[in-house]
Amino acid sequence: MTKSKVILLFFLLFFFSWPFLFGQQTQFTSEEITIIAHYWEKKGDLISATGDVEVHYQNITLLADGAEVDVETKDVYAWGNVTIRSPEEVVSCEEIPQEGKPDRKVYEITEEGRQFLLQALENPNPCHKLRSEFLATMCFAHLMPQKDIETVIDNRLEEIKRYQEMFRDIEEGGTLDWPGGMKFVLGFGEALAAAMEQYITENRHLLAKEIVAKTATG
Repeated sequence: MTKSKVILLFFLLFFFSWPFLFGQQTQFTSEEITIIAHYWEKKGDLISATGDVEVHYQNITLLADGAEVDVETKDVYAWGNVTIRSPEEVVSCEEIPQEGKPDRKVYEITEEGRQFLLQALENPNPCHKLRSEFLATMCFAHLMPQKDIETVIDNRLEEIKRYQEMFRDIEEGGTLDWPGGMKFVLGFGEALAAAMEQYITENRHLLAKEIVAKTATG
């Protein structure tokens, strides 16, 4: 992974860091944000949307296959064919044809985007958010069959291994020319993955004991 790709990755994570209603494209509108999608659901301040999603905020439009939007904080997490449109182009995209495959898209931050990023980095107190469906599920493990608990835990451990493999691939691609901040973030991700793996492995017995105790007491 080249430095420019890594810069873009963290730029996108920085700005754009579930039964659904079924039917034709529908719309949610607040005072500042409009969301158009085939399926969407609102839980508190969070809008979850999938299917040709459009998020309109001021003069910026985000297109994606799916997105989660916090209408209070304006935080957006988007995935799948993400495109950002604004009067001032902050990200440029070049499509490179590939034989037998969809065209590869290479993104670069424009000078306007770099200035936008520098302004956003002036925030002295950036938050660190955690929204984990895994932890929410495990909080109610006492209501689940034991085999379902084991499946959820095993799937989570497999996902952690995939992240660890991704981190190794990034490191093997070369990080010597990375700025210190990018090395810090990569190491932070590696430390989190290792800590999660260790904790789950060493403490999964707590969930099993809870089921046993429930069965014993009737």
